Amino acid sequence: MDTFNASSESWLDTLGWTSVETNSVMLAQNYEELLGPSEEIKAEGHAVVLVNMDVAGTVLVTNYRLMFVGEDQKVVPLGTIPLSTIEKFQELGDKPSQQPPPRNSSASGVRDQGPTRHLLQVVGKDMRIIVYGFRPRTKQRSSVFDALSRFLKSTRLWDLHAFNSGLPPAYKSGSSMSRLRAEYVRIISATGNKTDGPARRPGLTRSSKSVKDIRPEQSWWRISEVNANYTLCTTYPSRLIVPSSVSDEEITQASVFRGRGRIPALCWRHGENGAVLARSAQPRIGLMMSSRSNADEKLVAALCPPLSNGSPQPRKLYIADARPKTNALVNGAKGGGFESSANYLQCEVVFLGIDNIHIMRNSLTKLRDYLDLHGGASSDGSSSLLRSGGWWGGRMAAAVSALGDSGWLTHVHSILSSAAWIAGRLVLESASVLVHCSDGWDRTPQLISLAELLLDPYYRTFRGFQALVEKEWISFGHPFADRLGTPTFTGGTGGTGGTHGFEGLGITSECTSPVRNGSNAAFSSSSSVAATSPSGITPSGITTNYSPVFLQWADCVSQLLRLYPRAFEYSSAFLVDFIDNVLSCRFGNFLCNSEKERVQANISDTSGDLWTYLEKVRSAGKAQHEHYNLLYDPTKHTGPLLPPAAALSPILWPQFYLRWACPSGLSFEGSIPTAWGQGGDLQNEARIWSRSFSTLQKAKERAEGKLLELQLARRTLEEQLQSERQHRTSLMTEAGQAQQESAALKRVLQAMGCKIRISKAQSGGNYSEGEVLYEEDYNDESDSFSRGEQDADRNRTSTEPLAVSVTFGGDQTAIHVRRTCGMDGALVCSGSHDEDICTWPQSGCARLGSAFVGLKADFTALEQLSILDGYFAPHHQGSASSSGDAAASQSPGVT
Repeated sequence: MDTFNASSESWLDTLGWTSVETNSVMLAQNYEELLGPSEEIKAEGHAVVLVNMDVAGTVLVTNYRLMFVGEDQKVVPLGTIPLSTIEKFQELGDKPSQQPPPRNSSASGVRDQGPTRHLLQVVGKDMRIIVYGFRPRTKQRSSVFDALSRFLKSTRLWDLHAFNSGLPPAYKSGSSMSRLRAEYVRIISATGNKTDGPARRPGLTRSSKSVKDIRPEQSWWRISEVNANYTLCTTYPSRLIVPSSVSDEEITQASVFRGRGRIPALCWRHGENGAVLARSAQPRIGLMMSSRSNADEKLVAALCPPLSNGSPQPRKLYIADARPKTNALVNGAKGGGFESSANYLQCEVVFLGIDNIHIMRNSLTKLRDYLDLHGGASSDGSSSLLRSGGWWGGRMAAAVSALGDSGWLTHVHSILSSAAWIAGRLVLESASVLVHCSDGWDRTPQLISLAELLLDPYYRTFRGFQALVEKEWISFGHPFADRLGTPTFTGGTGGTGGTHGFEGLGITSECTSPVRNGSNAAFSSSSSVAATSPSGITPSGITTNYSPVFLQWADCVSQLLRLYPRAFEYSSAFLVDFIDNVLSCRFGNFLCNSEKERVQANISDTSGDLWTYLEKVRSAGKAQHEHYNLLYDPTKHTGPLLPPAAALSPILWPQFYLRWACPSGLSFEGSIPTAWGQGGDLQNEARIWSRSFSTLQKAKERAEGKLLELQLARRTLEEQLQSERQHRTSLMTEAGQAQQESAALKRVLQAMGCKIRISKAQSGGNYSEGEVLYEEDYNDESDSFSRGEQDADRNRTSTEPLAVSVTFGGDQTAIHVRRTCGMDGALVCSGSHDEDICTWPQSGCARLGSAFVGLKADFTALEQLSILDGYFAPHHQGSASSSGDAAASQSPGVT
């Protein structure tokens, strides 16, 4: 990588001064350690500047993401975005600013000096606008641009990274249809609010009741397989909960009267009062509001089972039409419309006034531009504090006006208030509610799933959240492919999609992507919204079907989390990771537009499972993982949550929207300003304290472990000391006994008047001429030593053979000490016949005492016997004493 002039004002300005081709001298870097499994580099751009942060590095296009690597060889998160998360991109060229903007000017700077910058702008679905600056007169920008164009133009479902992610088999998902059936059984068999929402951690499994366990009073409902082959409705799941009083034939007849065959189907049942929440598409009333269907009216009427208190009064039914009434009337001209209260008994039609997907798309675009313009780090590299001349108050007023003009928070408030109203009808009035919009797959799942979050504590847990999303969004056919702008599976007989990756399954498909059928990949600015072209693509590159419906729903969930921080097991950080993975198309759960398409494409067996991945991530981090809401208290909110509309005033979701607009100075993982939401602030403060407590707890455990080791070491040392004391006492006892033995022996030897000499053996076995180690004459009353006792003690441990001689008068007897025997360390003399048995005093042996080298004897007997008693019988023939009264003898043993 070339070296930039660090003294310049910015990296981008330095690039503008460079006008030479440098590709020939660039060296390829090794980025393998930065890539994920099965991730491959498709294009590279060196000496690139990330304009948002004014940092230099390398931009890489892989088969999964657009990645920016800084000079320190680390991935820069702001400049790294999955390819499926890119909404659009374009090449830009502008003049660098050489002077600050005038005080009262709204321009960001004079842009007509210096060479033209070569920029690439990337707009993300996750609220990012990224700008990369490239060297002029190089082909690097074109290389990166072409690689992105090839991906965004692709219409092949199998080109998505979900099918080439390299995830291990452990990340494969189970059968979503079996999980849906288990959730159906839970809903039908519910007996109370507490049963509806079990308070437990996700690691504990909940055993679902089987259909045969359902009590008679719950037999009003049944699980129908009328749509098993998706012939009734191609966008509905294969199993539906319908009233038992309506036959499958009548359900088939009713499907003709509903848009796209999406009949009224039960989604949730109040276990205490029996009220139900159902969903459908708009009826085919027509412009004159004259069309009717007996089967549909019977099916809708069956959504109101008898009141559980035995009252003869019929249960009321609310039909909540999510659209504004004007839009519903316009749809009547196209054959749609809305129900008439006159045709449906005990029914009241309510219009909730939520705008359509196109309004939501434009609103999010304005919100993204607002964040880019007024954020801390914008896509042009300048700060909002220096942009838009004029005094600060005027700029702030403009910022507030821009946020209000986006309408995003207004839409979020409208959805939340409508969902709370629906939940209130079921709880406070025991009324059933049927929700629909036009097709029943955008605004309908938003309202249904939010109402269920408010009604059922189970959906506020990790497992419940998975069941809720799989039921209301995935199974009931929210068109994720169209709304996220990704290829889908149409089940045709051929086409551009081919059978790539599924040859062994015998599946042929036609994969289409409305967002990627255009021929021009150089899109205009993110803020431009134009009319739809005949191809279905706006000049801005956004299709008429693209819309952030699912993101908007997650935003609503985060608002509830902020209002009720103790009611949800999962945190706002979990929602952010969840949405990021949905947008990245790394997993197959949210691919295609319906359950039918996912079954045809065999998604569950050929791609990874997002739920398994998130569960493993949480398991690795245990209870301290950021996905867990540390404030969660399952005993705090065991029933429904019914917030009034005034309490549902939303704020910007900081963890999601502000993480890129304000990347520095504001820590969303740490403390969030209170003005941004009490719930998020409490969660992050609790996480900080929890981490501090965890650190202290670990330090305490380490200290306790060290203390235990020291206590064990101390106990061991005390035991060793006690052992040494006992050994010392034993040695002192033996030493005292040895002293007594030595004293007795000396008295005997003095009485005998003998002389003892111990010497080393010489070569040839001559012991008498060896070095004298010890010699003492007991003829004299005073002790006389030829060798000091210390010398004798020093040589006492020698392994050399010793010669011991005892002289009685003029006679001398020598004993050769050869080795020790096994009897208490005794030394066997040369005359011993049996070396395994000590025969002293019968055999002439010698022993080494502990403190004195001398004769070993029965000292008690020696003290009792006199010299004339003849105790010391001669071991072999020797001369007798001169007196003749006592037999001269040699010692029976020598030590």
